[in-house]
Amino acid sequence: MKYKSVALYALAATMAMAPVSSAFARDHNHWGHGGPLVGLIALGTVAAVGVATILTAPINAMAAAAPQPQPYYAPPPPQGYYAQQAPVYYNQPPVMYGAPVAYYAPAPVYYGAPRYYYR
Repeated sequence: MKYKSVALYALAATMAMAPVSSAFARDHNHWGHGGPLVGLIALGTVAAVGVATILTAPINAMAAAAPQPQPYYAPPPPQGYYAQQAPVYYNQPPVMYGAPVAYYAPAPVYYGAPRYYYR
């Protein structure tokens, strides 16, 4: 009884997620451009992928249940390994720059439409 109710709920969820109408926008040639042979090949591919998924599900479940390895963190480098201070090639930037210069845009001008526009 338990498996039957789970199967019914799975079927109901699948039907709820399935599209109600076809995504094919044309009124004819519902097999696509390849004909019925392409549909049969696609159906066989779907079956093969489904079988492979079902057969590898126990392996996936065991891999997920296995303890995960701990990440390795390398110890810090010993003291004096790196240079103490990098040489200074340029002057340090000033602590505060001056106030920004004000920018005044030119006044807006309406040039109007050209004469040939209204002919």
